[in-house]
Amino acid sequence: QMPKYDDAQVEKLQAQIGDRPVWAAVSTHDGEEVIAAQAHRALKKRYPNLLPIIVPRHPDRAAALAERFTKEKLGVVRRSTGEKIAPTTDIFLGDTIGEMGTYLKLSEIAFVGRSLTAEGGQNPLEPAMLGVAVLSGQNNQNFREAYQKLIDRGAAKLVPDGQSLAKAVN
Repeated sequence: QMPKYDDAQVEKLQAQIGDRPVWAAVSTHDGEEVIAAQAHRALKKRYPNLLPIIVPRHPDRAAALAERFTKEKLGVVRRSTGEKIAPTTDIFLGDTIGEMGTYLKLSEIAFVGRSLTAEGGQNPLEPAMLGVAVLSGQNNQNFREAYQKLIDRGAAKLVPDGQSLAKAVN
């Protein structure tokens, strides 16, 4: 089933993002958000306008994540607050339920979590159906067949660690 998204919300957010390149880290588990932020720091040197959308699997963790990123001098905007994405926004934190399709429509690349710091992986088909390139850690046993088909077709790539994640997004 095709992921749901709201065209009006996609347009509204795209207007705030402008022509900034966007990648996403979705369905992330504890530790993966920090890895994504570290990848962003590495990539920002080459792509100063880059905007990652980090979507934790459990949105109730967003407040703590926002606090941590802010302490690390990263400008964070949480979707749940309605605050606008600004040119100074380093991380857009997707902390809402039911908007995965919207986040993916804004992205060119999506790292799918529960695959670097946790076991099993999450479903790669949502981003793939929207034409988004898929990255995953190697612990994706729950969706091994789906990942293998995507890898065979050049639509997905496995990354063993955060450094590889940054290189793959690059």
